Amino acid sequence: MALGDGEAVEIRITRAAEAKRHWQLKWYYGYVVRQCCENGDTVKDMDVYFRTLFMPPDVVTLHDMSYEQMRDYLIQCEEHAARVMGVVITGPDEIRQRT
Repeated sequence: MALGDGEAVEIRITRAAEAKRHWQLKWYYGYVVRQCCENGDTVKDMDVYFRTLFMPPDVVTLHDMSYEQMRDYLIQCEEHAARVMGVVITGPDEIRQRT
């Protein structure tokens, strides 16, 4: 089917900061949380666990974090996963470089 033959197309334009945050959230949920859940926890439970431990007190949701706050949050989650849970987070280098 060629473009324009009744096909719906969606184009998304985001600001650079939002694009960076997208990659950070993708890393967090797709790699950090998911790999920590391999021992039977749910994604929701693991997310709440990390938020309880590392969410800055002045932040309500992950989306409210600045790029730097989210970067620090990810580092804390990964270090905790390795040190306490024995889970070393792995994933594609191109995504890790963006976080």
